[in-house]
Amino acid sequence: MNTQKIIRCFIALELPLEIKIKLGDIIGQLKKTGADVKWVDPANIHLTLKFLGETPEADALRAGLALSTLKGKFKAIDSGLGGLGAFPSVDRPKVIWAGLSQGAEEIKEIYRQVEKLTADISQEDKAREFSPHLTLGRVRSNKNLMQLRDAINQAVILQKGFEFNRLVLLKSTLTSEGAIYSELNGVELV
Repeated sequence: MNTQKIIRCFIALELPLEIKIKLGDIIGQLKKTGADVKWVDPANIHLTLKFLGETPEADALRAGLALSTLKGKFKAIDSGLGGLGAFPSVDRPKVIWAGLSQGAEEIKEIYRQVEKLTADISQEDKAREFSPHLTLGRVRSNKNLMQLRDAINQAVILQKGFEFNRLVLLKSTLTSEGAIYSELNGVELV
């Protein structure tokens, strides 16, 4: 009988608190549309590099050790908030996101390293191309979609520069109120 503990986890770049607050303001504006969206708690917004999924505890520990090998290998990434968008498109939104105005190539390089280090652990769909973004919400139904589309297209995001300076392995515990994240390991980008 296998009694190994399973942990839902992922690797991400952390956002500064002031940017999470700014994104919370944007979510507040989008909520006014009345669209049926499961909005991300602003405190939980991050840039996911690699979703490991439901992972045996031993594999999560290996991922944490792999992350540690990146210490000192990457500099902090200058970035900034870009516009709003949606996957697969604003006309057929499923995921609402905020883009980045800079730093995408540096983020993709860290992604490639994380991908190599965790290739045997991840359950993520490798067919999708990695596109750095900050998920704000997931659309649940067609309710008020036209208003949501208009709000996304008309949103003005003041260009606010910031720095990604921390790479983390996060445990995700799902609750009825939403996900609770706790750090399992972290690496500073200097």
